[in-house]
Amino acid sequence: MRPALLALPVLALSTPAQAEDLQTWLEAKLALEPAKRLELSVAPQVRLQLDDPRQLSAAMVDLGVEYGPTRWLALGLTYRPSYERDGDEALVTRHRLAADLMARLDLGDLRLGYRLRLTEKYRPDANNQWKATLRNLVSVTWRGWEDWRPKASAELYVGLDDFDQAERDTLRLTVGTEYALTERQSIEVFYRVETL
Repeated sequence: MRPALLALPVLALSTPAQAEDLQTWLEAKLALEPAKRLELSVAPQVRLQLDDPRQLSAAMVDLGVEYGPTRWLALGLTYRPSYERDGDEALVTRHRLAADLMARLDLGDLRLGYRLRLTEKYRPDANNQWKATLRNLVSVTWRGWEDWRPKASAELYVGLDDFDQAERDTLRLTVGTEYALTERQSIEVFYRVETL
């Protein structure tokens, strides 16, 4: 099997339009398919402040496995160790486990997608605190052009720390496009707004 390399330099303008909240996200993904419908991936990512690109906002790597029992359904597991800035601007360690259920529907050149993600984030610096979140993502992608794939998505985060009283944490809206450089490489640029 030949490894598939997908390089994604990403420009992410994240959260409300305040200069200190604008970020550049850089990610490279290496994916292998050891068996039919099974993908193993490693995806390191760096997030930099746009107003000061020397300031690291976060560094992380996603270690994932994805299995697609059908063309329209996939299951995934991901582990993410990361260094992120806390409220005091100090870099601290985080660990995140995620389980995904993904579905898609192709309507001609239009692809509709849905992803249900359950995450469990561990913060060793905060009294070994665990934080559970349920994330619902709905996306639409236009696949009618050869190299360009415009897309938009909405993702709702629901905190599950108190299972008796789940509450909305974040709404993330994204619009962007992906451009294919080669069969195995692409660049994605998007604008993202998060509301708390």
